[in-house]
Amino acid sequence: MTMNQVSKLALKIARKYKDAELALPYAAKGENRPAECIAVVRRWIAGDASIDKVMIARRAAAYAADAADARKEMNSKCLAIVREKLKPECLKEKNA
Repeated sequence: MTMNQVSKLALKIARKYKDAELALPYAAKGENRPAECIAVVRRWIAGDASIDKVMIARRAAAYAADAADARKEMNSKCLAIVREKLKPECLKEKNA
């Protein structure tokens, strides 16, 4: 890659991670992998981290996102089960 291509790639990545920072307030409490990934990308752009470190951090952030999706899906399923189980009891109380 030429220096110009590397600079363009760095800017493109920086823009994407700048957008990703907007989602950080929505990360689960105590979940720091997305923020760590953004910090590693910043260090890479500054020349203080290797692309391998960026890839490792990116994988960790992706695992965090997958875990959040799994928790959300599990919570939805649990809520549906609870609603289904409580529905007959609530109907009995209204009819009594």
